[in-house]
Amino acid sequence: MSNPTQQLNPPCPKCHCNSTTRRGKRRNRLRTLQLFQCTECLHRFTGEPGKNRTYPLKLILDAVSTFNLGYSITDTRSILRRRFHVDVPDRTINSWLTDHRSAATYSRLRAAGKKLFEPRSIIVSRFFEHRQVYRFQVHNAKLELSLESPIHRHLSALRGYLTAVQRDFPHHLFQYTAERSSTFPAKLQPAISL
Repeated sequence: MSNPTQQLNPPCPKCHCNSTTRRGKRRNRLRTLQLFQCTECLHRFTGEPGKNRTYPLKLILDAVSTFNLGYSITDTRSILRRRFHVDVPDRTINSWLTDHRSAATYSRLRAAGKKLFEPRSIIVSRFFEHRQVYRFQVHNAKLELSLESPIHRHLSALRGYLTAVQRDFPHHLFQYTAERSSTFPAKLQPAISL
């Protein structure tokens, strides 16, 4: 019987066999990748996403997200340098933006959102300290651009609600109660009509 906490090796990407073993490590400029070998077809591979990439997938996604907040490529490069201590060339960031444009659907709204908000204020984030910490975020540009559309105008009260939640949230309701709604003993006996 195997240990449930033990991490399973990934299946072989070539023959899809589940029987793979660890076979050393490969190091590139920025990270060390675990190598695996299939016991059936002897194919060697890495189990990491973003195969054949010098940079880690987290850094690539962070670059695309930062740019879509409204920062320029040069500003994005500076932010990545501070966060990851890696200097990524502008042309590399530009190629990531091109490669991942289909996944970053906000990119088509980026120019309009940039006109409405500065990059630092495009996403408002607050931590609500209830019995567990809850992170509340609002993407201001998406909210405003969505509510500009005639088909969504009936939802305009949502803007006021999301703004009020950030300022005047009744935290005491979630900090000092003995019962949670999921454990509250409710004895309901609705009338059943046939």
